[in-house]
Amino acid sequence: MHRVLTLWLGRSGQLRLCKGDEMVRLRLLGNVASVGVLTAALLVGVFVSPASACSCAIETEAEQYQRADHVFTGTVRQKTVERGHKADPFDDLHRYAVRVHKVLKGEVPRHVNVITTVQSAMCGIELTKGAQYLIFSFGDSSDRRVETNLCSGTRLVSQPPGLIRSEGGACHVSS
Repeated sequence: MHRVLTLWLGRSGQLRLCKGDEMVRLRLLGNVASVGVLTAALLVGVFVSPASACSCAIETEAEQYQRADHVFTGTVRQKTVERGHKADPFDDLHRYAVRVHKVLKGEVPRHVNVITTVQSAMCGIELTKGAQYLIFSFGDSSDRRVETNLCSGTRLVSQPPGLIRSEGGACHVSS
């Protein structure tokens, strides 16, 4: 024989169980707690974005040279930001106007725009205006535009080879 359980709200607005069955009360509280935990877990999953960071494979400068389309030295003359989609700050790019001094690989015009993402978490590299760099880059330079990143090997001319670093401190790898 099964007991019928009726739930009702008393005058105080509290949930009451008729027939006083303690096991049913505990089961109901357990279900309410489970729904609360599940809701909290879903909210955390929806509103918390994953942490991201740039991760570079350790390569020698010779390997970086082989992988690059263009390698050249040059001085950063100007830095501007090209805004991407308003809803996604990861679309923003740094455009560095560089005066090329010496081409070591590929074909690069005397003045070229070096493009990299603004976000160091996406391996964007920060270059300093007026500084001279050894730039490892990719892409078709016929439009006076090449790309570089934190992992490509681009470094200050005065910096020793074998170090991959971000001036913003996002990634430090030494071979």
